[in-house]
Amino acid sequence: MIGVSSIAWAFPETMLTAQAYGSRVGLTEEQVLAKTGIRRRFLLERDQCELPLARDAFAKLQAQTGFGDGDIDLLVYVTQNPGRSMPHSAAQLLGMLSYQGHPAAFDVSLGCSAFPYVLSLCRGMLEAQNWNRAVIVTNDPYSRLLTLDQPKTAAIFGDAATATLLERDRGGAICVGDFGTDGGEWRALHTPQWRDARRTSHLLDDTPVPEADAHSVRMNGAKLASYFSKRVPESMTKCLASNGVQPSDVDIVVLHQASRPMLELLIERLPFGVNTEVPVLLQDGGNTTSSSIPLALGRIMQERALAGRKVLLTGFGVGLSWGSLLLEF
Repeated sequence: MIGVSSIAWAFPETMLTAQAYGSRVGLTEEQVLAKTGIRRRFLLERDQCELPLARDAFAKLQAQTGFGDGDIDLLVYVTQNPGRSMPHSAAQLLGMLSYQGHPAAFDVSLGCSAFPYVLSLCRGMLEAQNWNRAVIVTNDPYSRLLTLDQPKTAAIFGDAATATLLERDRGGAICVGDFGTDGGEWRALHTPQWRDARRTSHLLDDTPVPEADAHSVRMNGAKLASYFSKRVPESMTKCLASNGVQPSDVDIVVLHQASRPMLELLIERLPFGVNTEVPVLLQDGGNTTSSSIPLALGRIMQERALAGRKVLLTGFGVGLSWGSLLLEF
């Protein structure tokens, strides 16, 4: 069986508190907290390379678990915003680490739903290849896509990198998941223009925008809330049914940490009883996109032993996409 063994994470040095952000946009600290639930976030500077953050998370994971060069069979790096288009970030990370092994390594471009997808993908590759260990790195610096005149997005996103170790026969299991994408709704969360300004996007019927805003995040929060308040409970129910598990059997639900209002809306609609814990853990870090689920799960694993527990992960976001995955510890 393939299971999650350990998770490590790293934040950039630059910190933005709710008070500091509020002073920049004309809100009090209390107003920012009421709207987002986020007390502080960490952001990469515009001129900073993102790879050292991934290196730090990987190094912390290695220190926690003691794996050495040659012990990792697979490295998957999750990002939608790589610093350079070639080579892939996973290869660059191995080079930066001077890692002496030669694992299979590639990138996955997916946002807030990514972690359940990549856990399932890695389990499949480890089983198919009879490999023993994989590391998943998430590192998607959305701060590069934010401008302060867009309070819906600038108020919630933060940067973080995580590194997750999967191992064979160490206890626990990655079970069957539920995954889906509704490409017809992609405009609810997107960047307006092509990465290469020389290309046109007429095939997608895009509206021209000023160059300064071409690569900043556009988010229809009301649409996302309405859409995922229905889709997320459906996905969870399908995932549990595929594993023959009842909602009452689930000990902890780890949702993508989008914002406090979004989490509160979802929690009202989830099919779980009072004995199932649904933690809200975004106050220290914010919405870290693909890092939010492993960051929340890692914090839970750090605080308590999960042996014998069932944990349901659900991510949702850009695409629009969603994924639910059951873990046994």
